[in-house]
Amino acid sequence: MYPDFNRIVGIFFSIMLIGILVSIIAFLLTDGKSFDNMLFYRWDYFMDYFNSTYHSTRNPYSLPFKSIYPALTTAGYFLISFVLEELHGPFLTSLDVRSSFAGVTSYLLLTVVALLILYKIFGKKKEISFKETLFFYVFILASFPMVWAIDRGNSVLISVIFSLLFIAGHDSESKKIRCASYICLGIATGIKIFPAFFGVLVLRNYVQSKRIEDLKEIILCVFIVVVVFLTPFILFEGSFFAMINNAFGYRGELSPIGGVDVSSLIQTTAYLFGYENYLSLSGEGTAISLVLMFVIVLCLLLNKKIEKWEQIFLIAGIQALCAGIGHPYVLLYMLIPAWYFINSNPKNNTKNLILAILFALILMLFPGPSTGYELLSYTKGMALLTSVILILVINTTNLFDHNTNDEKTKSK
Repeated sequence: MYPDFNRIVGIFFSIMLIGILVSIIAFLLTDGKSFDNMLFYRWDYFMDYFNSTYHSTRNPYSLPFKSIYPALTTAGYFLISFVLEELHGPFLTSLDVRSSFAGVTSYLLLTVVALLILYKIFGKKKEISFKETLFFYVFILASFPMVWAIDRGNSVLISVIFSLLFIAGHDSESKKIRCASYICLGIATGIKIFPAFFGVLVLRNYVQSKRIEDLKEIILCVFIVVVVFLTPFILFEGSFFAMINNAFGYRGELSPIGGVDVSSLIQTTAYLFGYENYLSLSGEGTAISLVLMFVIVLCLLLNKKIEKWEQIFLIAGIQALCAGIGHPYVLLYMLIPAWYFINSNPKNNTKNLILAILFALILMLFPGPSTGYELLSYTKGMALLTSVILILVINTTNLFDHNTNDEKTKSK
């Protein structure tokens, strides 16, 4: 189907295309109901954006709003709200913001600009052709997590863009570009917190090289990220600790069914097998998440041979599997390693074939079952968990084989 493409890339594109075609057919046959089933609640569309915009100017970290967003995100929404109310006048509810021309236009404009920036970032890569870049971009636009994120109006897309910019520049030979990338990491962290784990890439450079210059880069990166993350909290009194308390409380209010994080996957599995006390397994899920984070970071730091896209995949996996907020839009972080995977010109072997299929299963659009989005997001979360475990096992095996060969060489 794609004669000019790498075979593994062609398989990835083919599965993504099949998902779109099946979704279109299902949409037509069900009068749009399959699309509704794929999403959250139809009446609640875009409301992450409009709730945050409305709350940002009304003591967002206090009752009744209890925002869980870092202050940088809230400050951005505050600015948008200020402009909207200057144009429209005060709003009585967040639904009023969504109902206004100014409110809808602001969301449309922000989303279009973000998507254009995303395309520009993709276009900077010269390893693949324009055709491959365009195909990837179109498939990502029609991917399940992208549709979910846009439908929710969530700021995860902005976080993904700044995470991409960090990854693109963190190992540049130019100190200015590296510093700019650290600012981007600080912004991504200031939007969603967990992108801070991408900083492991900077730590990995030092662990692998043991150079004092790379140690200085760690210190610089941490300093910039902390400053960018914490400074906006000055604008909202007592907001840092309130945000932490709100986040823990919010996680406790969520239903685990339909989440893609480890804890939700465990609880959903127990639920599907008829275990009545599935909610009691949240503690076990949290413990496994922490262990998984530790193993991933250890693998990244110790394994010299792990490919660049695999490094990014594992860290992006932390965003979705271990963040504790299991909504499917966090799968959008997986477009970053998918992009690097496509650009790596993957070898035609069994490992890459399996991972290309799993990549596509994670990202592809697919009509929601009649029971709603929960089963669909669950299967995608399981595909992601399987991918992460597979990469960890393969690279751990390679690490042991490499160490064994080194010892044999020394003994000779």
